[in-house]
Amino acid sequence: IGDQCLGSGCNRFPPGIAETKERLENRPVKYGLVLHAEEAAIINAVRNGQSVVGSTIYCPWAACRECAKKIIAHGISRLVIHKACKLTGDQHWREEREAGLAMLAEAGVAVDSVSVHDGPQLRRNGVLWKS
Repeated sequence: IGDQCLGSGCNRFPPGIAETKERLENRPVKYGLVLHAEEAAIINAVRNGQSVVGSTIYCPWAACRECAKKIIAHGISRLVIHKACKLTGDQHWREEREAGLAMLAEAGVAVDSVSVHDGPQLRRNGVLWKS
C-alpha cells in the first residue's frame, strides 16, 4: 500500500489459525478462513500505526467485492492492478472482480491497469504473467 510501503499482505490464514491439510484441501472451509492479500495488507498497515487514508494499494488482480468494501471503508483512494487479471480465473472470480470494480467506481476509488509492475515478477498459480 502506498508510494512508501505502509503494509503488505498475501492470501493466508490469520495469525493463530492453523493451516492444516484438511482445511487447505476443503475449499469451502479454506475460503471461509483465508484473508485476501488486500485485507492482510490493510490490517498490516493499521496494526503498525499507519493510516491508509488517501493511499494507493497495488495488487496483481482486481479486488473482489469483500476486498473492495474494505478498500472503500479504509479510505484508500487508488487501486493499481495488472491488466492480465481480467483474463484469469473461473466465472465466480470474474463476477467477484466485476462486482468489486463496480463498487470501487461508485465510491470514487481510481483503478489503474498496468502491464507490468516494478519489482518482483508477477505469477499466478506459479505461471509468470508476461504482458
